[in-house]
Amino acid sequence: MQKDVEVGSVVAGARNAMGGSGSGVTLLTIADVSRMYTLVNIDETDIAKIRLGQEVAVTVDAFSKEHFTGKVTKIAPRTTTTQNVTTIPVTVGVEAPNLRLEPGMNATCRFIVARHVDVLTVPNAAIQRNGNDITVSVLEHGKPIIYHVQIGIADRTYTEILQGLQEKDLVVTAINDPREQNQIPAASTSSSKSRNNGPPPPMF
Repeated sequence: MQKDVEVGSVVAGARNAMGGSGSGVTLLTIADVSRMYTLVNIDETDIAKIRLGQEVAVTVDAFSKEHFTGKVTKIAPRTTTTQNVTTIPVTVGVEAPNLRLEPGMNATCRFIVARHVDVLTVPNAAIQRNGNDITVSVLEHGKPIIYHVQIGIADRTYTEILQGLQEKDLVVTAINDPREQNQIPAASTSSSKSRNNGPPPPMF
């Protein structure tokens, strides 16, 4: 809340200030924190993945361990260009915002473009690509064996395996020494693909 005048002060209206061209004197500013929004600049190469009503995972720096659910409420009809980078402003509304959220806080948004549950995944480090050929090394009897696999969606950590592996297979993610392999079992888990674009946008 903001109050810039005192009782008895002469207040110029917006039409009278500066010969009609001014904005007047701020008497009061009120923020409605029952509905919070964050503005995100989406790179033009990713805007095709964004749609109205799309689910967004939102976190704020002040409460980094708390997660809020948002939805895309507006996609700007025009682009903006800063330092030769073209982006499109996208507004995300936070559903049931916590009363501790304040206007001006920095927020991080992850746009959920696909969601698969109860799928087989492996660490991204286990995926090997050779053109269109995708393989994974599986440890069998102490030796890595190459398996050709078909993959689905992926995030920054895991990749979905559609065909070529079974649960409990030990996949090789790195070999630091011929006598030591770092293996991690494939696991049945949930996987989501999302996009985090640029620096944290402000809440408003």
